[in-house]
Amino acid sequence: MKLSLYNLRKGFRYLKNYGLKEFFIRLKEKGEPEQISYAEYAAGHKVTEAQLKIQTKESDKWSYRPLISCVYMGENREDALAMLEQQSYINWNLTCIDKLCTGKEIELSGEYAALIEAGDTIEPDALYELAHAIAFPKETKQSGIHWEEIGKPDLIYTDEDVRCPDESKTTETAEPLLKPDFSPDYLENYCYIRHLCCIRKTVFLQALKENDGNPAIEELICRAAKQSDSIIHIPKVLYHTKAEHAPRVEHASMAVGSHEKKQPLVSI
Repeated sequence: MKLSLYNLRKGFRYLKNYGLKEFFIRLKEKGEPEQISYAEYAAGHKVTEAQLKIQTKESDKWSYRPLISCVYMGENREDALAMLEQQSYINWNLTCIDKLCTGKEIELSGEYAALIEAGDTIEPDALYELAHAIAFPKETKQSGIHWEEIGKPDLIYTDEDVRCPDESKTTETAEPLLKPDFSPDYLENYCYIRHLCCIRKTVFLQALKENDGNPAIEELICRAAKQSDSIIHIPKVLYHTKAEHAPRVEHASMAVGSHEKKQPLVSI
């Protein structure tokens, strides 16, 4: 609120009419920052080049540096490499596949598999955040059905946003998908985990084996989550997805009994 003669007179009239208490309440409301758009918020929280360099130096000194296999569901290896080479965490490799049907065509040398769909992008600190959650789970936000103090997480997921072409401009608009901590009941109704999902190799391959040739990423993630003893949610937007890749409300595992949807369990 700008300080002007008009505002001073207006404030004095408000004080006279409503009293000191209401005057200070109104003054506090006026002093609060105006709402900003998600685009402005995202720009203000974007990792800087200096921070990326610090992450690279820091992670190079870790005694345990998990190798993450980035499973890119698309054939354009050049696009995938261009994105991954910007990562501050460098202990990764790339596997490009056509679709998630069987595990025969997927060779993973890494201990974890990070799933990325063709055309989607990840933030340059995404793999660092995943690796940090694996290497230092006690320092990371923990949530899951069962959390084992010893051992590493079986599945890690992050927040994301949905990028849509702006019909009136040449740019894109974005809508955030800020996810809750892990809930098995909620997952039965809505595959909210989706992107960015990083799964321990053994769990990933087992879920893929049981996926019955179904290429849907939602089904694979749901199966992997059910087989996981420890699941970590990183509450940061690290993945940018196209509208057609956004999580869908319904999937096959929703059906219970006579096709009745399970209601999420709320614990108080």
